Amino acid sequence: MNKLEIYIRGLGWIFSGGLDDLAMERGGKLIDWYQAEDVAAEICQMKVKPRVYIAGHSLGGGAAFQMANELAKCNVRVIAIVAMDPVGRVPVSADIRVATFWNPVLHSVMTHDPNIKNTIREMFRR
Repeated sequence: MNKLEIYIRGLGWIFSGGLDDLAMERGGKLIDWYQAEDVAAEICQMKVKPRVYIAGHSLGGGAAFQMANELAKCNVRVIAIVAMDPVGRVPVSADIRVATFWNPVLHSVMTHDPNIKNTIREMFRR
């Protein structure tokens, strides 16, 4: 079975910059929050459905949860979501592993935090 990692930047992508590095390092797909619905539709059209792992920051974190629900409608298995300061989080299936990080410092660049990067590496391993 194939694997697809998706990294979703938030509004004002400058604060989500660490996701660019992670996507490049891990061979993942980097998108902006407003592209999540279209990308979910593309994945749903794939003949071979991948296992999906999603990381998102801010609006991208909220979009990660919405994307997981859209993918579930077309029987695409989302394994894990890592959300950093998610905006607009919605409930997802209980079988999806979820890690949520909240940053008390406004405008701090969370996506460069080594603890978050390690969590992504661990949760996206299987």
